[in-house]
Amino acid sequence: MAMMSCLCLFRMDAVAADPGTDGGGAVIQGVPAADVQLVMLGDSITDNLRKSEPPLRDFQPIWKKYYAPYHAVNFGVSGCKTVDVIRRIQGGLLDQLQPKVVMLLIGTNDTGTGRSVEQTVEGISDIVKLVHAKLPTARILVLGILPNDIRDWHVIGAKDPAAKWAADRLVNQRVEALLRDVPYATFLNMEKSFLNADNTVNEQLFYDPWEVNFLGRKCGPLHPNTQGALRMAEAVEPVLKRLSGSSDQ
Repeated sequence: MAMMSCLCLFRMDAVAADPGTDGGGAVIQGVPAADVQLVMLGDSITDNLRKSEPPLRDFQPIWKKYYAPYHAVNFGVSGCKTVDVIRRIQGGLLDQLQPKVVMLLIGTNDTGTGRSVEQTVEGISDIVKLVHAKLPTARILVLGILPNDIRDWHVIGAKDPAAKWAADRLVNQRVEALLRDVPYATFLNMEKSFLNADNTVNEQLFYDPWEVNFLGRKCGPLHPNTQGALRMAEAVEPVLKRLSGSSDQ
């Protein structure tokens, strides 16, 4: 297989993913700003939901069923770390919107590029605080970093994939504890949906081992495939309904 551009850490298409307008700032990604109920922030795992590439990355049917009913906008950007999300929000990313829910999935690029557990937790916490300051009536849904095994990737975390995943689990634990008593924020850990019975990563739920290689080596699981994205959407669905106050989405 020809080498693909690997981990989300290679791309930062922030401009392409930022709000597009109709000249008056009223329409974002084809959705009237006033109608947006769900804003999604994150890295390539979120950004990927734009894709429609069967069979492993056929995400559009999932988007249409689980997210589009909320008039969702996708601000995921491949390569984003917590600091990048903070800069984009400070640059006005959310200024035109009043969503019911902001969903955040971020952090795997932080630990993958050598940022510490403490730095990653602080970054996620800072994003939550910043979103709340910008959108005080919105509920914030923070998703835990997904299981991964980044063997044969091109980043510092690939030197010890097990240590990277251990750091991610610690990030999840600490963020969950931080948000436990925050009334406007909810933490959702989906790791069990992506692990085998022996707690190893279920590679059947990721497209990387089948589609991505770096210098001739197949990369380990990091990005959910169609089945993995469906599991995420199914896990998120009841929480989104509750946070949005919806009974008919």
